[in-house]
Amino acid sequence: MSQALVRSMFRIGEPLTGDAPETHAWRVEPIAEHVIHGGHFPGRPITPGAAMVQLIQHLASQAHGTNLRLKSARNIKFLTPVDPVKCAYFNVRMSLIRAADGTVGIDAEANTDAYDGNQVVLLKLKAVLAQ
Repeated sequence: MSQALVRSMFRIGEPLTGDAPETHAWRVEPIAEHVIHGGHFPGRPITPGAAMVQLIQHLASQAHGTNLRLKSARNIKFLTPVDPVKCAYFNVRMSLIRAADGTVGIDAEANTDAYDGNQVVLLKLKAVLAQ
């Protein structure tokens, strides 16, 4: 999935200040009108999990300053579906750990309070990315 396609599905805000040097965060808005959201369930749009993983890969590449691809995923948990109509925004936070072999470990989470004011975790991902 290209960077242009990711940007056609999501509005990505400027990077937010992270808690630590290799911690990064963004506010992301799904573009509800994009055809990909309506593909799973007619009349009940959701953002596909693959699109969420691709978004995180895109953001990690942006933070790292080079194009990264998913090498392996240790753990991906889709905890709450992203309804682009009801969930106007969510936050993505990630930590990047650069390894001596050139790979980048990632620990990422997407969450929102857009549904009912309570913090809801949408996705957790632990993976290894490579150039």
